[in-house]
Amino acid sequence: MHKQATFIKSFILDHFPNLVPGEDFDFFPFPPIDPQYGTPALGAADMFAMFNDTPDARAFMEYVVSPEAQEIWVGELGKLSANKRVNSAVYPDDLTRKAAEILVNASTFRFDGSDLMPGAVGSGSFWTEILNYVSGVPLKRVLMTIETTALDAYRQ
Repeated sequence: MHKQATFIKSFILDHFPNLVPGEDFDFFPFPPIDPQYGTPALGAADMFAMFNDTPDARAFMEYVVSPEAQEIWVGELGKLSANKRVNSAVYPDDLTRKAAEILVNASTFRFDGSDLMPGAVGSGSFWTEILNYVSGVPLKRVLMTIETTALDAYRQ
């Protein structure tokens, strides 16, 4: 088992093109900690920002989040849409469609912390030290290493 984002499918197929998604490899949502909180989704996202509130900018923002625009986005790029009105048939395959269903049915969405951290931490010490922890390195040492890297990264 490996906790990973939906983009892992392309990495797997690049290295093992004969594997069949959904048969040779699959995924499941991370189980909820407590059923009273529902099933959360953890992930990253592409974000749009409007810096000048003009009629044209507002119209563009309304368009890019519409089902019509999102169906282009997910059909061409294989991304997921949080827009519940996107037709699931436009997703390029069953695995991506399954991931989209998990996203739109999640009771809560939270951003993956490592995506919000400075690179030296999120894709650096955090990643490395979590691997060290599951390999037997004491938790206190792991956390101190991550914290030291974070302090350095946030000072810059």
